[in-house]
Amino acid sequence: MSDVPSDLTAEGARDALERFLNWRNAKVQAELKWLQADAIDASNARSFKSQYDAKILRRDQVLFCVARIANEEFKYSDIEAMVREKFPETSQGKALNVTTALSELAEGTAGILQRNSKRDAYMLKDPIFRTLIEKKLRFREGGQSIPWA
Repeated sequence: MSDVPSDLTAEGARDALERFLNWRNAKVQAELKWLQADAIDASNARSFKSQYDAKILRRDQVLFCVARIANEEFKYSDIEAMVREKFPETSQGKALNVTTALSELAEGTAGILQRNSKRDAYMLKDPIFRTLIEKKLRFREGGQSIPWA
């Protein structure tokens, strides 16, 4: 990996990753609540929880693949292919919407990804994020998620 480390400390990167995850989870929850503003019965509440869990799982899978990809630079299609390969049970016949997850990682609040100079691919801003993401996310063989460590 030829990523050039920045002056980012491990603690600073860990804080940035935690801030990103908290922001992302709140964003997903707010989007779903807005969509289901009229849904107040118990079955709709269960549906809301299920949708939230599915969206967070997919974003975690994308984040996991970003940390695991061997390429210094990668495109949406690289991550989508890796998600489909590593998590086939949650990917079959589904539009994965990797674009949203990667865009979130590149937003100013995240600062985890950046565009390459040609603006046609992404790369990690600092290789320290690769290690932190791998430590934070755990997936068993077969793609089943393990709760955050």
